[in-house]
Amino acid sequence: MVAKNSCGPLTSYPKVRAPRLVGDEWVWGKPPENWTWVGQVSIIEFFDGTCLNCFLARKRLPQLMLRFPEIAALFLHTPEFEEAKSLQFVERVAGDWNISVPILNDPESVNWTNFANAYWPRVYVVNQRGQIVFDWIGEGGEEELAFAISCCLGNPLPSPPLNIDSTLAKREAEVFFGMRGFENGQAPSLGVSPWEISGGTVVEYQSLEHGTRFNLKGQFRIEMERLVSLGAGYLQVPTRAKTCSLVIDVPVGGQAVATIGESAYPIDPGFGMKVFQKDLPIGELHMRLSAGCSVYACCFGD
Repeated sequence: MVAKNSCGPLTSYPKVRAPRLVGDEWVWGKPPENWTWVGQVSIIEFFDGTCLNCFLARKRLPQLMLRFPEIAALFLHTPEFEEAKSLQFVERVAGDWNISVPILNDPESVNWTNFANAYWPRVYVVNQRGQIVFDWIGEGGEEELAFAISCCLGNPLPSPPLNIDSTLAKREAEVFFGMRGFENGQAPSLGVSPWEISGGTVVEYQSLEHGTRFNLKGQFRIEMERLVSLGAGYLQVPTRAKTCSLVIDVPVGGQAVATIGESAYPIDPGFGMKVFQKDLPIGELHMRLSAGCSVYACCFGD
């Protein structure tokens, strides 16, 4: 028999007390003033509105809340890019992603640091004593998380998944277009500044898992987090993935058009992530950019 207020079969997980949440920028309501972790089972998910994995996992918390209505749940938005720090950006993401779970904005990564987190997305399960008893990194993990929650509630599921001890799920390949995307943070020397990239030039970036090659044409300025088009620019991204995301900022009056096969997708002005999903591998993503457009990152998924 599993005692109440314990995590039963999860006894091997190193229980640590969940840090107190810091911040007052909330979307979709906030907990009471004197709220603490103690007294209920809670789940918290760190995410970023420019993360493809987070977008693909966006329905996980709401589904767990439906399955276990007695638990508390919230999202914690810790942005990767400076432009994603504002509460207005988080509100727009909540609307675009159809999120109705409370979200705490963490623009300066205070909660991220307090939790010693290093991944997007990451879900923590907190028991009634305020202890972190399980976590899951990446997409998926619904059954593993459900098992951990059920143990905390004193009614463990009869057949826990075999990979209950797994804490690292699949991560998508991601490429950054700024200086941080190059090996040792140094862009290749093309002899000019800003870059003068002529037709046919191929530049190699370093992704999380392998080098990725892109075709670039036009004149660009490279900064730490982004590549800025100084005139009419062209970017070609080869990929065999079925899902591709692009983090991009289009200025008011600017134009950016993505083309996949025969389909063209104009991108609205503003900073954000554009997701492209196809039944078959995309093959190539073509981007035509006007002056002032900035590209930050590209991510590929199945």
